[in-house]
Amino acid sequence: MIFRLFGKRAPEPPLPEDPDALVALSDTLVNDPWRRRQAVEKAVSAAPDSLKAQYALLMLGQLGTGRKDRADFSQIKSYILTPLERPGDFDGAEARRLIREIFDHPLLLKCLSMAEDPDRFLRSYLKDLANEYAELFIAGSSAHSGAALGFSTPASRLKGISAPLANMISGAASCPYLGAEERRLLTAALDGAARRLTGGDMKLVYGALEPDLARRLREAE
Repeated sequence: MIFRLFGKRAPEPPLPEDPDALVALSDTLVNDPWRRRQAVEKAVSAAPDSLKAQYALLMLGQLGTGRKDRADFSQIKSYILTPLERPGDFDGAEARRLIREIFDHPLLLKCLSMAEDPDRFLRSYLKDLANEYAELFIAGSSAHSGAALGFSTPASRLKGISAPLANMISGAASCPYLGAEERRLLTAALDGAARRLTGGDMKLVYGALEPDLARRLREAE
């Protein structure tokens, strides 16, 4: 046991050379963002024209940078959606900076220029972004668990996640930092993420929205 605790750490295996293999490997390194970044950056370096590699770098956000002894959730890519859920936590300039990054990030623009169907690619990207935020920052948050005295039920969990999901959707639909088409696309992506997280039970989510917005989303199903 002493040897296991204090012995030398086994060296990490070398990264593969194939760009697709590097991107695939990065998906398995969620608990080691620095190694994950090494894999993705090597993939981009080896194949700069690979849309898959560029997209992996885009969705990595700032993970794998900064200090290893300090957790920083703002480094997660989908953190940029936070002002939609909790607008009171940000001043106007910071909220605008984060929200505009959703559509204006240079890596996204590069990916769109490489995509055969940019509109379809953009919708897929927004879906990935919305699903990541919903899973990590809403479903993964103890504040939204609906638990009482450490216990929760399916009904209390649904109630706990419905309010922040509604905040996200409402925030996107009325965001002053987005154009009309950007609001439409992002609202649709967040509505899809909410339906996925709630198992399609959107009664509480839609009940917390403006009636006209809820009606439009129901009609779009």
